[in-house]
Amino acid sequence: MPNGDGKKIWVDGTTYTGAFKDNKQDGHGTKTWGAGQWKNDKYTGDWVNDKRTGFGTYEYADGRKYKGQFLDDAEHGKGQKSWPDGTEYRGEFIANLPHGQGIFSWPDGTHYEGELQRGYFYGKGTKIFADGANYTGSWKNDMQEGFGIFQWKSGSVYAGEWVAGIRTGDGVYIWPDGTRYDGEFQENHENGFGIKHFGKDSGFAGDVYSGSWDHGNISGLGTYISIDGRRRVGKFENGVMTGVGIQTYPQGVNKYIGEWNNNEIEGFGVMYFDEKNEYRFEGAWKAGHKSGNGINYYPLKGAGGQVARFEGRYEHNVRNGCGKDHYPGVYIEAIEGIFENGALVKRCDEPGCCNQEIGEAHHAAEKALQVVEQVREYCRDQPELFVCTPAELVCDC
Repeated sequence: MPNGDGKKIWVDGTTYTGAFKDNKQDGHGTKTWGAGQWKNDKYTGDWVNDKRTGFGTYEYADGRKYKGQFLDDAEHGKGQKSWPDGTEYRGEFIANLPHGQGIFSWPDGTHYEGELQRGYFYGKGTKIFADGANYTGSWKNDMQEGFGIFQWKSGSVYAGEWVAGIRTGDGVYIWPDGTRYDGEFQENHENGFGIKHFGKDSGFAGDVYSGSWDHGNISGLGTYISIDGRRRVGKFENGVMTGVGIQTYPQGVNKYIGEWNNNEIEGFGVMYFDEKNEYRFEGAWKAGHKSGNGINYYPLKGAGGQVARFEGRYEHNVRNGCGKDHYPGVYIEAIEGIFENGALVKRCDEPGCCNQEIGEAHHAAEKALQVVEQVREYCRDQPELFVCTPAELVCDC
């Protein structure tokens, strides 16, 4: 049995030069394979009982190269591996695969440092991308998974939860202009409940929205507060108030509760003009104006707080068409006739000449009050958005 230094040549052309023990490669030696899947591969290093074990260098025929620790013919322990394209890895190995702590470097400047499992980024780690972006956090199978922070070269930052490399779950996204979103994400978009503070370059600087999102769009129930102090609470679609909702104003006590379309007061609703909700318009609206049939309650001058009302039709906030004014407690209790641009142009010859229009006004007012009741239902269902008690006529947002 050969012992000591020597050389062995196999019939397939494989050669070994180095130490032997009991006719086995044992000690330091160099082996070059002559056939099979390892043809032209070369190993120089430590051997134990015919197996690569200890420290050595393995040069693959395809240009890969490993230098480090081996165990039972496998790259195992600490080592360094390079690929023909310039990719390099330095760190821990198990069974020929990067496993444990390590550092990957790519020719384009991409860099990863952290934990790995069976060749994949797995656990805690930091990756710096070729474009200057970077991610620090949890990984699973080469993808962001769990909590992590991603910083783009532009200055945007996301800190939150990830699933399979996609922003999914709770997180915070901050844009370079200061826009900030705190809330839920799905498929890289704001989705679910969230709060967004709009920054200087967003087109809505100083505005704040809190509520439901759908794939990056404001959609569902929410509260939108404009920088001028207006507050809208209600249903949104694709970023605009559409459906039913409330708007309050920064000065005075005005409050609108009713239908909206494309961010405009439009449909049926009620606008309140005083704290007691005595002065109000119940009826139809278009583009933010009283337009259509309705009932307007307003203070009667010089009548000690009496409330007058007009039943009829409006166009762009002024009376137009047949209608009736009621003056309680005044010697002339009602005036009925045709109005143009807010002025009475023809008084009815007989009472009741505007009954049809008055009936339509009452119908519009009833529809407006039904919308108010619908909003009250939202108040009860979404207490985090509305502050309301069933006994109140309107919600106090």
